[in-house]
Amino acid sequence: MRFVLDEDVDARCVSVLTAAGHDAWTVPSAGLSGSSDIDVVIYASDLDAVLLTHDREMVTSRRAMPIGRIVRLKGPEPMAPELLVLALPEIVPQLAATPNLMLVVSRTSTGHLNIKPWYGTEGEQGDAACC
Repeated sequence: MRFVLDEDVDARCVSVLTAAGHDAWTVPSAGLSGSSDIDVVIYASDLDAVLLTHDREMVTSRRAMPIGRIVRLKGPEPMAPELLVLALPEIVPQLAATPNLMLVVSRTSTGHLNIKPWYGTEGEQGDAACC
């Protein structure tokens, strides 16, 4: 699977992804620094890549244009590589099976992995509960 990391994602996640056998690169390395969320989503979608982000505003972008595959990592940026290692076995099959999907990945207060799909059509209650 191919992954592109948004500007707000710890670049160490590239190593996590490539070690797991995936292609991975960053938005800055693609020459897209400062691009809008929508432009980055279109870029990733055109390359059949999953966009990895911490950006909560991606929820708003998703509602405006529910295309592509996005993984939003909730939590502190320095914890992203650890969270990604834990989540990959579960998120890769979900992403492979669904062409237009946003997954929100977090850890509960007890440390358990929490993965929720978000399709971009949920109402305000879904927004608050999910993202």
